[in-house]
Amino acid sequence: MVLTCKRIIVVLLMCLVCVLGYTQEVNIHVEEAGMLSTYIDASKKNQIKKLTVTGYLNGSDVYYIRQMDGLETLDMTNSTIVAGGRGYTTENNTIGYQHFKGCKLLKKVRLPSSVLYIRYQAFDQAYMLESIEIGEKLIEIHDQAFVNDMNAYGHAIRTCKKMKEFIVAENNEKFSAVEGVLFNKEKTELIFYPNAKSKEYIIPKGITSIRQRAFSACDNLFSIEIPESMTFIGRSAFENCNHLMNIYSYTSTPPTAESSLAGTIFYGVDLDACILYVPEGSYLNYWLAPAWGGFKNIVEYDPATAIYNIQNEKYVIEAIEGGLSIRNLPLDVKVKVYSMNGTLVYNGDGGAISLSSGIYVVRIGEKAMKVAVR
Repeated sequence: MVLTCKRIIVVLLMCLVCVLGYTQEVNIHVEEAGMLSTYIDASKKNQIKKLTVTGYLNGSDVYYIRQMDGLETLDMTNSTIVAGGRGYTTENNTIGYQHFKGCKLLKKVRLPSSVLYIRYQAFDQAYMLESIEIGEKLIEIHDQAFVNDMNAYGHAIRTCKKMKEFIVAENNEKFSAVEGVLFNKEKTELIFYPNAKSKEYIIPKGITSIRQRAFSACDNLFSIEIPESMTFIGRSAFENCNHLMNIYSYTSTPPTAESSLAGTIFYGVDLDACILYVPEGSYLNYWLAPAWGGFKNIVEYDPATAIYNIQNEKYVIEAIEGGLSIRNLPLDVKVKVYSMNGTLVYNGDGGAISLSSGIYVVRIGEKAMKVAVR
């Protein structure tokens, strides 16, 4: 019996060693580019989950990092990308084409603070990527940096599905991030929306443009609000957002929608099922406008109250400061309010209901409707 217990303990200790070995955090300084592989034995490279690397890296080092099948976190903040390499070739201060190709478990990347450019499909097949930290010197990001697969017409059909946030150094002169979404420094242009951030998104007031492919292949996006300040949306901005069901526009003049030979900004969106809500009196403007006119369901609403014709002889729903007011309900009728992800946030008799800003589904008896609270 004692011998058996000892054997069990030995086995458990061996398992613990294996687990600890696999969760190893490693810090390496590479003085000469191309020599990273000399610091990590081939038998250990797949056991590293977190790697911090400093010094000088070229394509050979990047190629070796790609082969670390267990890598989840990569910190390159104090490293410098230089030209050259075997197996993969890098350019100076550049995250190049398919730089992180095949890093299928990689969740978090801190890019070198010296990097200037992120090229086309730099994060190809980085399916688990959740967070990217951008340094102070970055000046350019390709509009297809996070695209994985494309169809014959050049439209993205897959992106980094797990992406939740962009983090940008405060002193970067070109870019900024607000709640994980990437904007230009002035916060007038929305550049990239991370697919896994939220199922519904309210574009901040003051944003005047959306960069091409900003929401490309975001299949997690169900609802979006466009502010009154919006004037321009770049080509393929919402391509293959195939779960987009509601668009709320607060501007009476449809934003200019840049088109391409391959289609409109809403290529791949279900225009029969997606509802476009527009301010009262602007139905004809949107019905005639290129790209916007493709929607089969264009509904007018009052943006001052965010009420979508929700009143009848029995009850009235009104937007109030900090929530909704639901009144004139029959005594036997209950009100349920759900967030867009299906969470029940209110169950009661109506009256004044406190809610944070966002889009909700209000169910009164057997009738359900969507309401925006600002």
